[in-house]
Amino acid sequence: MITFLLFVILFAWLIHRYDPKMQLVRPIHEFYLNKVQYHNQVNRAEFKQIDQFLAKYNSFYRALSLDGRAKFIHRLEEFIAEKQFIGQDGIVIQDQHKWLIASGAIMITFGSDDYLYKNTRRILVYPQEFYNRSINRNLKGGSSKFQVMLSWNNIVKGFEDDKDALNLVIHEFAHAFEFALRYVSSTNKRFKAYQLLLDDIAEDAFEVLKTEKPSAFRKYAQTNRKEFFAVAMEYFFEQPENFMRNFPELYTHLSVALNLNPLNKEHDFRVDERFVDSMNRLLFKRPIPKELSTFVTSEKHTWPQWAIVLGFVLCTPLFFILMSEYNEVPLGKGLMWVTSIMAVTLFGYKKYYKSKYMAPFVFLFYISFGANAMILTGFMLLNNTIVNEYPERKVMVPIDKVYKRSIIIGSEASDGHDYQLFNPIRVDSNFIKQYHVTTSDSLLVTVFTEEHIPGWVIYYDISLNSIKR
Repeated sequence: MITFLLFVILFAWLIHRYDPKMQLVRPIHEFYLNKVQYHNQVNRAEFKQIDQFLAKYNSFYRALSLDGRAKFIHRLEEFIAEKQFIGQDGIVIQDQHKWLIASGAIMITFGSDDYLYKNTRRILVYPQEFYNRSINRNLKGGSSKFQVMLSWNNIVKGFEDDKDALNLVIHEFAHAFEFALRYVSSTNKRFKAYQLLLDDIAEDAFEVLKTEKPSAFRKYAQTNRKEFFAVAMEYFFEQPENFMRNFPELYTHLSVALNLNPLNKEHDFRVDERFVDSMNRLLFKRPIPKELSTFVTSEKHTWPQWAIVLGFVLCTPLFFILMSEYNEVPLGKGLMWVTSIMAVTLFGYKKYYKSKYMAPFVFLFYISFGANAMILTGFMLLNNTIVNEYPERKVMVPIDKVYKRSIIIGSEASDGHDYQLFNPIRVDSNFIKQYHVTTSDSLLVTVFTEEHIPGWVIYYDISLNSIKR
């Protein structure tokens, strides 16, 4: 009993304290995410090289979990493979150019399933500000329907200071994002579904910005609505607290439209229902629509979801199969199940239910057939590996009933154990005829014993030796 309780409490605590940053499991977790979940084409060395580069220069990426980083690199590699990077004025495009530029683009679409800016075909990279003939002046960057132009010195400056709301890549790809919405019909359908409401809110914020002194955003945002959107995106990622404080309604609706909340650094910038509920309680003029499924997508491939799937599909039936192999168990299956549920609830209630990460029904399923089933199956598998074997011994067992081809034994064995669970004992019909077996006889049997996690469950096997009268 004590062995089981200690195991269940320890395992439940470990499950809910699981941290992918633990050095013991990190390489395994990285391999799974990189190769199995996201099917990244890069090898481990390349993955580490990209990971270290982005963690150094991109603060958004640096805050992501291992899952978020693998997802980010998967999208970054797809983006790089699809776009043509062209060096201008003598600049030779290297991997570092591509990684840094692509990282800024992927930030904007990280919450969406449509993240590749399909209309953008070329990315022109200049060493510094460049002259644009069409408008007859020097530019730091520019965007058009099919291409984005960037100056490398200003790209670097944008990522060196991640608090000044000046990031050239975010600014220009915010324009590219609008071009994609306009010219590619399949682009970001969730954002498009939200766009009319968002435009209405942005128009109000833009008018306030033009009259506000001092301005919450830098002056360039007042140029026109397109520049307002691009500058707002820079503030959204680099000064989310400032954005939220000055334009809470716009920040909230933009977060839901992009499915990104830069203030939620602990959970990969996810927009969750708790955020939506808290914002709606502020009584904005235009609350977030109640149909959250249209705008808020749940995080994919999370640990609790995998626990539910593995627990229900694999561990639950495996637990009952393993339990059926043992003859003596201090606790019944039902009591074991309830005890484990209580332990899982103890450690998971605050993390998954009280935080509203899980709906009540999902949490109930998680504690009943998810983590609970995994713990019990783990315990029974451990039983199969920790075994004490004892010598065979001869035991006399009474006979209760005799049938043509089987014998029913009684409970009062000579060693004090009850072997009735082996009933009926199959025998050859000739054996019963030959020895004229009756209920006044006893059987001499050989008992083989195993103790699993000593004292917890016991396995017996018996073989028939002879009849004693």
